[in-house]
Amino acid sequence: MGFLTRLTHILSPGEHEKMINTKFRNTTVLLFSIFVLLLVILIQEKRDGGIFSYRSTKSIEEAKQAELEKTKQAELQQKIAIAPEKELTEAEWFAKGRSLHEAGDLRGAINAYARVISMNRRNVGAFFYRANAYSALGNKQRAIKDYDKVIKLDPRYSEAYNNRGNAYNALGDKQQAIKDYGKAIVEPRLCGRVL
Repeated sequence: MGFLTRLTHILSPGEHEKMINTKFRNTTVLLFSIFVLLLVILIQEKRDGGIFSYRSTKSIEEAKQAELEKTKQAELQQKIAIAPEKELTEAEWFAKGRSLHEAGDLRGAINAYARVISMNRRNVGAFFYRANAYSALGNKQRAIKDYDKVIKLDPRYSEAYNNRGNAYNALGDKQQAIKDYGKAIVEPRLCGRVL
């Protein structure tokens, strides 16, 4: 004799129905709670890129490398913050310019890149990033002059052609922009030397 059958004999018919309805309600609430929890997990999965997704060894190594780079940058930034400006090396001025650039201080970045250029007139990266900063400030003519210097120093620097094309396009010179875009596509290297 099963448990429910024994209960049926002990409980009156009304009490038996109440018990079954209560169990049904509790089960329904439990199932609904589980459904909501699963729904929340799936939404979180989609938003976060997946808590059940795995990272390949390569992406773990890339994350470690990125963390190492951040540490190196932090050490360099600390050194830059402590050292008086006149004692900074070319590489430190360049790092300061990049840091200011990324922080949105474009004028400060332009000044830092100018210091790099005053130390080394062949620093392609300094001319390139200074041109990007000028362009972001809306000074397309000045940006074009710096992109010209980048291309003169490194004729295969396709990003310089592309960005100079963008500057010409913003100034309304569609023909020159098309020429530069064409060169950006043809030139195989996507970035030049930084220092």
